[in-house]
Amino acid sequence: MTTTVLRRAGAALALCVACIGNAWAFRDDTYHHDAVPLPAQSRWMSTLHDTTPLNALSVPGTHASAARHGGDDIASHVLTIRQQLDAGVRYLDLRAQLWWGNLALYHRNVSQQGSLHHALKEVTAFLAANPSETVFVRVREESVPHSTSAFFASALDGMYPELGKWFAGPVKLDTSLGSLRGKIVLLRQYAGQTRFPAMDFARDFIVQDNWHVDSSWWLYRKWEAVKFQLDASNRLQGTLPFLNHLSGGGGVGPWFVASGHQNPSTDARPQGSGQWRPWSNPFPDFPTGACVPFYIACEINYEGMNRMATLAMQDNDALKYVGIVASDFPGSGLIAATIDVNRTHAKFVSAKSGQCLDLEGGVHGRLITWPCHGAFNQRFTVRGTSIRVAGKCLDVTGGQATAPIILWSCHGGGNQQWRVEPNGMVRSLMGNQQLCLANVSGNRVELRQCNAGSTDQRFASRQH
Repeated sequence: MTTTVLRRAGAALALCVACIGNAWAFRDDTYHHDAVPLPAQSRWMSTLHDTTPLNALSVPGTHASAARHGGDDIASHVLTIRQQLDAGVRYLDLRAQLWWGNLALYHRNVSQQGSLHHALKEVTAFLAANPSETVFVRVREESVPHSTSAFFASALDGMYPELGKWFAGPVKLDTSLGSLRGKIVLLRQYAGQTRFPAMDFARDFIVQDNWHVDSSWWLYRKWEAVKFQLDASNRLQGTLPFLNHLSGGGGVGPWFVASGHQNPSTDARPQGSGQWRPWSNPFPDFPTGACVPFYIACEINYEGMNRMATLAMQDNDALKYVGIVASDFPGSGLIAATIDVNRTHAKFVSAKSGQCLDLEGGVHGRLITWPCHGAFNQRFTVRGTSIRVAGKCLDVTGGQATAPIILWSCHGGGNQQWRVEPNGMVRSLMGNQQLCLANVSGNRVELRQCNAGSTDQRFASRQH
């Protein structure tokens, strides 16, 4: 009798685990294969301090950014370049071939039905509307050219009289964000020189581009390369800028490398690997899927690079820099997780007073502003909807809007949930979500009705 009860309980638990795994796929916000635009993050760089150097910026980006045509084996995106920029992407990978004097957009040998000139015009239109932002643009001569390669640079140079004012001047590793706002930083990957000032893509960046995924079985090798680059970029911050390609293809479609799904749909279920824990475990970081009833064994699911990288960034409070993270079909969760790395152990500087958010007297005090000194009680880490200091979470006491804001053990309740808005406001997600941190009279910090026009509610994050 006891054995039968235990078996039934085990089966119920296994089925429950399977249900959780399957439901999880439908809540994945790291992969987006729809034409519906993502939530706007059009001015997130305005929340970073002007002094942030280029080699300390963590930037969401896209691989083969114009590749929307050619079928599932070629296409890397559904969203347009402008939609990507509006969603928070700040690195674009534009690939072109020279056709009769014009630079036509290509991915591998497939035309993307547009021109480099038009793509750059989309970028400048975005910057005109959002002058606080900077866009990094890699220009690459793609595949085998249909004309002499030496003329590629000459064709690009022809755009200078019209577009030259939008490109940042000579850029160094420690160039500050403040001097780059409203500009394009060009990363050159083509032969010859142009009038456009540019960084050399091969020389000036440390790049992980282990792109060839021969089969689904090779997906874990791709993850190991991505994971190594995430760790290396964090350890070697301040040397050269890093670029980490989550993208891949070859034996499988780019959508599979990004998602690990059974098909390209945003809401498709994860694909099982055919390997079962605990009998085998060739993919230790990949998630558990469906379980066999009556046995303590569960199938390992493939997981896409978008979600794996997002989890790695969200789960590491010590991760201060990841460089450019370039992906296919990025979702809002991946973009937000990359942006949040800029807010690791960061000071939040009040636009009103120039002082920093501070926990009075250390971790046991209430939230105030104080002259910036950079000690641990002024260092805040944003991860998802939590703001953390020393392993604890920013908390509205008792969930009462007029109560002090303190640190408390993390529990994920509404009074510990926050969102840093693209304009630098810090919004509480409890209740009707209409209250924001405000630097009111003196050094007091309280929740007040959100007012985008008020300087006492805007804060710029600064790691340095």
